[in-house]
Amino acid sequence: MPVPSHASHTTNVTDLIDRRPLSALQIRVFVLGTLVILFDGANTISISVAAPSIAAALKLPISAFGPIFSAGQAGLLIGALALGPLADRWGRKALVIASTLIFGVFSLFTPWAASFDQLFMFRLLAGIGLGGAAPNVVALASEYAPKRMRSSLVTLMWAAFPLGGVLIGLMGAGSLDWQVIFYIGGAVPIAVSLLLLGSLPESPTFLIMRGGDTRRAAGIVFRIAPDLPAAALDRLSVTDQKLPGVPVKYLFSKGSALGTLLLWVPFFCDFLILVSVNSWTPSLLRASGFSVSRAGFAIALNSVGSMVGAIIVGRLMDRFGAYFTLTAAFLGAAISVGTLGYATSTFTVIAVFVTLSGFFAGAAQAGVIALAALMYPVAVRSTGVGWAMALGRLGAVVGPLAGGILLGWNFTVARTFLAFAIPGLCGAAAVLLIQQRSRRAAGVGVAS
Repeated sequence: MPVPSHASHTTNVTDLIDRRPLSALQIRVFVLGTLVILFDGANTISISVAAPSIAAALKLPISAFGPIFSAGQAGLLIGALALGPLADRWGRKALVIASTLIFGVFSLFTPWAASFDQLFMFRLLAGIGLGGAAPNVVALASEYAPKRMRSSLVTLMWAAFPLGGVLIGLMGAGSLDWQVIFYIGGAVPIAVSLLLLGSLPESPTFLIMRGGDTRRAAGIVFRIAPDLPAAALDRLSVTDQKLPGVPVKYLFSKGSALGTLLLWVPFFCDFLILVSVNSWTPSLLRASGFSVSRAGFAIALNSVGSMVGAIIVGRLMDRFGAYFTLTAAFLGAAISVGTLGYATSTFTVIAVFVTLSGFFAGAAQAGVIALAALMYPVAVRSTGVGWAMALGRLGAVVGPLAGGILLGWNFTVARTFLAFAIPGLCGAAAVLLIQQRSRRAAGVGVAS
């Protein structure tokens, strides 16, 4: 019996996105997500570049900035833990906009801090917004990316994070007052949050899984594939299943617990390296006799290296395998960071090792973020990426505090940076353990 022409059929949106070329709407999502991550990176680094000038303005010793650096990272940890699960319940778009607005507002407040306590609070609250923005942008972009391009697109988008550090480093190396860095870093994200309100679409995969909003999902799918007949939009499905209850529990159920815990180790180690090097390089270089402008330029070079590493790591993972590429990146970070403390004879030598440390650590960071986005299903993707990044932020909290403690113990520059290299070896070891587990238990969910 022939099927009536008006009859509808089910369209699997996951398969549709996987088999089609990128549409203008998908490209828009990646561009807007990249913009958010750019200012996320700029705001994260800004306090490191401005710390010597803020210390002078508030009449604080630079050694007192360990808690200030860690306050921002603690906020990042809180934001990642809390706002990722909320996005899996309420949607990615709302949480991306709210997070961007939060870190913009409190970055704008930072120049008005008149005491240590006020500065600590503003950096903590800005960090909450920063911590919520990144994992939700990664989750949203992952759901718009074809599977064949997901690692490359996510790592390419994440390259904007160190690019933000490049811009802030160059601003610090210039003649701008430190207050201007925070005025720009606050006002522009507030404007971006308004742009996102009208231009950023929600994830159609999330809408379909949540149910009850099929017309909105159908409108988004039509913009991805405008050549589809109207009947193809009547019934939409996705490959992933809706999971009831609290999203966090699924990070530890159905054989996922060990994989989740092992994945957190390289996140912890890599964020510790990146933030510690960026936090203490300006102060340590100044202690070695270099100027503030040189310290800002060093931050920019580290971020350039990190950006290049993030851009190419997705391709390297696709070609040589995720585990080999990530192990090499962590070992490279350990060697370059450990050598940096002994390379202070001339600024040229410092520049080489600062750039190399950024390259390897940036590649490792983007690579493990892409791995996390592949590891978790849609229903818990924001939670999985957010909690992994939260453990990374925990490393970022520990690192600056450890640096302050080491300086308080009269550690030399060389010994301090040698200590920061140890987590690189731990990250490489964790990646190898994940690889062994993946080989023993196929189908756990971590991409190889």
